[in-house]
Amino acid sequence: MFAHIRTKILALFALNVVLWLTFLGVIFYWITSRSLENQLEDSLKATAAVLASQWDGSLLLPLKPGMENSALYQSFLERLQRLKQQTDLDAIYIASSERTNILSTERNLRIGQPLPKLDILGKQLDETLAGRTSASLLIQVEDHYYKSALAPIYSQNRVVAVLIADISPHYLTYLQTFRNSIFLFTGIALLCCIFSAHLFSRTITTPISRMVKGVEEISKARYEQPLALGGSDELSHLATSIENMRQNILHRDIQMKMMLSGIAHEIRNPLGGIELFAGILAKEKLGPEQRAYMERIQSEIQNLKKLLNEFLDFARPRTLESEDISMPHLLSEIETLFSEEILQKGAQWILDVQPGIETIQADRSKLKQALFNLYKNAFQALPSSNGQIQTKLHKNGAGVLLEISNTQRDPLAAETCRRIFEPFFTTKEKGMGLGLPLAKGIIEAHGGELKLIENESTKITFAVRLPQRERPAIGQI
Repeated sequence: MFAHIRTKILALFALNVVLWLTFLGVIFYWITSRSLENQLEDSLKATAAVLASQWDGSLLLPLKPGMENSALYQSFLERLQRLKQQTDLDAIYIASSERTNILSTERNLRIGQPLPKLDILGKQLDETLAGRTSASLLIQVEDHYYKSALAPIYSQNRVVAVLIADISPHYLTYLQTFRNSIFLFTGIALLCCIFSAHLFSRTITTPISRMVKGVEEISKARYEQPLALGGSDELSHLATSIENMRQNILHRDIQMKMMLSGIAHEIRNPLGGIELFAGILAKEKLGPEQRAYMERIQSEIQNLKKLLNEFLDFARPRTLESEDISMPHLLSEIETLFSEEILQKGAQWILDVQPGIETIQADRSKLKQALFNLYKNAFQALPSSNGQIQTKLHKNGAGVLLEISNTQRDPLAAETCRRIFEPFFTTKEKGMGLGLPLAKGIIEAHGGELKLIENESTKITFAVRLPQRERPAIGQI
């Protein structure tokens, strides 16, 4: 269970780290990209403005289509090429307000040829013709990215042409490196966080797991194993409180068992005397009425002795002496013990054993006592006729599962189901309510489990799960 919790903690922690690192990485990347782009834009606009100021629009306007081989055009073209080399620009264009080429570093462009790129830069062109230097956003053409800045060229305080400066943003290479670095950092941080989360989860789930196991042992009335956790944190304080509770319960349990044993022995001594004198009195000559009274006294003495034995069985510490036990043979012995009741009630004993059931390691006498109490409870609840006691024995993982069902008129009440294994809880007029708690204690002492698994209108079923384990050392219930 705690391995699943630890895995869930790691998954949630890793997911949280991935989401936050991704979110922060995107934010940092966007901020860096915008910062570099703004820096490039300001630099490109300044460069375009400086270059535009070096041109006189009145000298550019006379250039007409077909003058590409003229000396004036060639001198302007050489000048433009030098400016391109000096500024490390990709291309420089000088265009008219009609969006046609006047002069360009692209030698295949002729005077008066339309510039399609100005269709993309329509907004920036309008701003530039109004006398303001502007810049485009990052433009992608196929796999090529570039950015353009437009600056006005004047002739007598009138904008007559536009200088367009293109540059490939070299910072994209740095952004790609930065992005890859973010991914690498995210991966490394994720691995570190998973490792840290693993250690962190173990520091929490391991002590909690130990505490849960300790509490489960306490819930099964096993108080002998101490719960010790070192440290001074909150979990250690909680473990200390649980350990104090265990010691108090153990002390109280020992006192209670001593008290029960003491009371039972104190009652048994005078009861023995009563039984002795009742036996002597029974040998005297008594009338029919006195004989009936005497038999009633002797019967009640036997009932009281039986209750005292149950008392002592429940309160007395016992040891488990394990041996190889064949469950089918043990069930056959129990059937023999109830053969008379089966005949008296006209009941059916149905036994369904899965083939290949191997022997188990258990204390034969104690396990027989526990199963006897279960079957006794089942027989007492049978209707007066046509009842059934059905037993299914089959494999269950590394152990065996025994299901004991009996037919009865009505299902058990919810309160009875909830308290059926509580000591001294009973719905019978006679009885101490110790048979089922005693059976449960014996089964759990073997490392097994006893549960009420079915409560229908005509059938009640108890399940006994017993592990198949190696021969243990002599232990104590």
